[in-house]
Amino acid sequence: QQNVNHVSVAPLRNVKAFLKLADTLIKRNVNLPGLGVFYGFSGLGKTVAANYVRNSHQAHLVEVRDHWTRKAFVEGLLNALYIQSPRGTISQMMGQATRILGDDPSRLLIIDEADKLVDKNMIELVRDIHEEAQVPIILAGEELLPQKLERSERTHNRVLEWVMAELCDMDDAQALAGLFCPIAKG
Repeated sequence: QQNVNHVSVAPLRNVKAFLKLADTLIKRNVNLPGLGVFYGFSGLGKTVAANYVRNSHQAHLVEVRDHWTRKAFVEGLLNALYIQSPRGTISQMMGQATRILGDDPSRLLIIDEADKLVDKNMIELVRDIHEEAQVPIILAGEELLPQKLERSERTHNRVLEWVMAELCDMDDAQALAGLFCPIAKG
C-alpha cells in the first residue's frame, strides 16, 4: 500500500496573507469596521486559503453560488452556521443568522465568491450581517471585487483592509513542489 501525503495546503504567501487578514479583523479595535476583502485572479488559491483559515480559526464559510437568490444565500449562511433545513422568510432567517453570529462576535465569517453578491445586488445583506452581528467578515472574490464594491458605498466604507492575492514566487513554487512531488528520504 502506498504512503499518502495528507498535507493539502502549503504555506504559500496567499495562505499567509489570508491568515494575516483574518487575524487583523478578529483582533481589531471594536470601533473599527470588521470587513476585509481578499481578491485576485482565479487560480491564485483564494478558495484554498479560505478553507485553510476556516479550519485553523473554526470560521464559518459560505461559498456563494451563481444561481443563488437572496433567500438561497441566507439559507446557505444558515447551513454554514449548522442550521439544517432553514425555514422562514428572508427577514426571519437573517435575524436567526445574525443572532447566532452575534453570540460569538470574534468568530470569523468568510464569504467566498462574494463578487456574485455584488453582481446580483445582494451585498447589502452582508452589510446588514456586519452591522447587526458585529462579526469580522472576509469577502473573497475575483480581481474586480474592489471596483464592484464601490457601487455599494455603505459596504465599501466598512472595509478595514484590502488584500490582493499574488502570483506565486520561487518560495511558493518550492513549497508546492515539496507538497506534490516529495523527494523520497531514506
